Amino acid sequence: MTTTVIEVAIPVPLRTAFHYSVPRELSSQIRVGQRVMVPFGRRSLVGYVVTLDVRPPDGIKLRSVSRILDEEHPTFDEPMLSFLRWMAEYYHAPFGETLRGAHPAGTNMKSVPGVALGPAPLLADAAATGDQNLATLLYSLRDTDGPIPIRDLPGAPTDAELRAWIDQGFVVRTPVNVKARVDVKMVNAYRALAPAPAAPRGPGGRHLKRDEIHGWLVGKGAVSTRHRRRLQEPRRSSPPARQRRCARQ
Repeated sequence: MTTTVIEVAIPVPLRTAFHYSVPRELSSQIRVGQRVMVPFGRRSLVGYVVTLDVRPPDGIKLRSVSRILDEEHPTFDEPMLSFLRWMAEYYHAPFGETLRGAHPAGTNMKSVPGVALGPAPLLADAAATGDQNLATLLYSLRDTDGPIPIRDLPGAPTDAELRAWIDQGFVVRTPVNVKARVDVKMVNAYRALAPAPAAPRGPGGRHLKRDEIHGWLVGKGAVSTRHRRRLQEPRRSSPPARQRRCARQ
């Protein structure tokens, strides 16, 4: 089976896209405009899929996409992606940074430096009997059953201590994915799919309430259910002309 290769725009100050291979289990789900988590140097970054099925560059071993973040709908559809590509070219801006600027702030995952248990657990336990900071770190790593960001390490070990523990195999450096500050929330919405009836269809020459709601929705795109009160109480139609003249008299 042929490996799927894609181009990913990454929000870094470089005016180029990067090639990644797609694991077989993800190849049927990959779409243009999706956010994906990819390895970049020693970090993991969120990138945006901009091209599918590209020819891989010769002589380069490609790294693989780690995860698809937009499992249901891409962040950008193809018309919006084309517009943002034009914007990046017009203003001579990196495409990845342009996409990040168009994306709601705080909704992207990111990775930070962290540490995990190393390949020498027995030696680490022996050293921890005389090193309280190491003992506290090992306990925390086993208790969380995963890596811990360096910024959150208990006991605040020094850089020299960390380097020594890494050199001896007690712990290893590894990126830690940090959850986005803002969760994407899906809400129900209403949208008018056709023009509203123009002629009154109710008794006494009045508009039906559903026609008033329909008319209010036309041209507004998708209207969230948070406007439910407005949908339930649309603007009432004006009284007939004869009634208006009588009111002036």
